[in-house]
Amino acid sequence: MTANDIEQLRAVDIHLEVKIEASPDAVWAALTSDIARWWPRAAYCGVSSEGADSPRMEVELQPGGRMYEDWGSGDGLLWATVVNLTKGQNLELTGVCGPAWGGPHTWYGSYKLEPDGDGTKVRFSDSGFGRLSDDTLANKEKGWRYLLEAMRAHLEGRDEPAWDES
Repeated sequence: MTANDIEQLRAVDIHLEVKIEASPDAVWAALTSDIARWWPRAAYCGVSSEGADSPRMEVELQPGGRMYEDWGSGDGLLWATVVNLTKGQNLELTGVCGPAWGGPHTWYGSYKLEPDGDGTKVRFSDSGFGRLSDDTLANKEKGWRYLLEAMRAHLEGRDEPAWDES
């Protein structure tokens, strides 16, 4: 292990909050059963080795269920496993990112929904540890924020936000 490796072993604790002008039931459906309808193309990690051009994000809504990209033909990528679930209110996931995605590191994500006037407040957190460079940390927060904004845009009938490559 080099000094550079030791410097990159650290923790992350990201907390984001967004208000969505939609009911908690609509937000929950978007987050779970309708996730493939709004998940942006730029957020997928890959496609099938057979060239499928329409990957789908799926969530198996039960403890131990998978959150994964389905690339077709049996190909895909596991993002996380459902570890805690209170339907309509709370979805907690845990995952592992390999070196290709800035790891290895583990993460524990939590989506908490609560009514807020005519809308829904979504609180998201990503806590984890492992090999996390400055770029990986910045991209994790940027990526989660992008996904929350994409879900909000879908539910509020707006255009999908653009992914900023910088």
